[in-house]
Amino acid sequence: MREPLVWPGGTRHSASGLLVQIHTDEGIVGVGEAPGPTLPTIQTIIDQELTQFLVGQDPLRVEWLVHRMEEFTRNWSRIGAYAISGIEIALLDIKGKALGVPVAELLGGFSRDRVPVVGYLFIDTPEANAQKAGAFVDAGYTELKLKVGRDFEQDHDAIAAIRDRVGPDVKIRIDANMIWSVPAAIKWIRGLEKFDLQYVEQPVPDFDVQGLAQVRRSVAAPIAADEACTDVRSVLELIKADACDVFVVYPSEAGGLRRAHQIGALADAAGKWCAIGSWAELGVATAGNVHVVASSSNFPFASDTHYPLQELDVLVEPFAMTDGLVEVPRSPGLGVELDPDAVQRLSNFQVRE
Repeated sequence: MREPLVWPGGTRHSASGLLVQIHTDEGIVGVGEAPGPTLPTIQTIIDQELTQFLVGQDPLRVEWLVHRMEEFTRNWSRIGAYAISGIEIALLDIKGKALGVPVAELLGGFSRDRVPVVGYLFIDTPEANAQKAGAFVDAGYTELKLKVGRDFEQDHDAIAAIRDRVGPDVKIRIDANMIWSVPAAIKWIRGLEKFDLQYVEQPVPDFDVQGLAQVRRSVAAPIAADEACTDVRSVLELIKADACDVFVVYPSEAGGLRRAHQIGALADAAGKWCAIGSWAELGVATAGNVHVVASSSNFPFASDTHYPLQELDVLVEPFAMTDGLVEVPRSPGLGVELDPDAVQRLSNFQVRE
């Protein structure tokens, strides 16, 4: 990271990425990425458990291959989904290259050509946050996200300073990363609502769906489920409890781009909205996220991304985020190419958070 990122759960200095490559007998190579919480475990799952479902198979049968892997990992589906996601992205990259179409076409077709991204702010002094927010807005960003939850007065003053710097039209969302109890969340959010919050992300622990619903009924600001929103089944539970207004969707947690797209359709049917969440992805998974948003009509909010905060990437042509927007690749597959030298250089950095 270009600087330490402070959030309620700690301070982040770096991030790891796990790249997946699938080679075919016709010479097409699919590239994927499996972001997640414990990459050595995810890599072992791919190498030792899931390869058996892929070797010798037709890579264009994405639904069937994913179904078999999901069935195999049913008893440990939460961690299995990260591994499946990396494989599924690579399979879709293969299929897009084989058919000569971008991945967004495989997911349903283009709803947009450019995808908005959020200006990401972390816990800092009010003055520093206002300065960084101003820099994002001056660069064309129209939505900001701020980590909160350690100290109410600091959060209050930081949002006040940001709002004073960027004006009333820029959207500001806040993320507490599960740090509050239900009463604390209600009190804290009510104290910050005057700043016209776009939404409040995961104010209470992920397991407390009823508590999340109670917070939603008690405040005026929209509520988003992040850590509580993992896969299709968790989304169904959140819809049943009417616990949130927004689903923060991670393709890696959902089990791939197609499952993330399905969450968008479920949310649409339930009258909810979606936004993409971020694990600090490299360019490959960032491309996957962009294709999900580009192919759906139900991701109206700017996507979370750490990409502008990261110093290095593995792509020949890293993504350019101009005016807070990312151009959707139109080349076949994901539309990105790995830089072997960058991959080799970064693979020698052994970092642990």
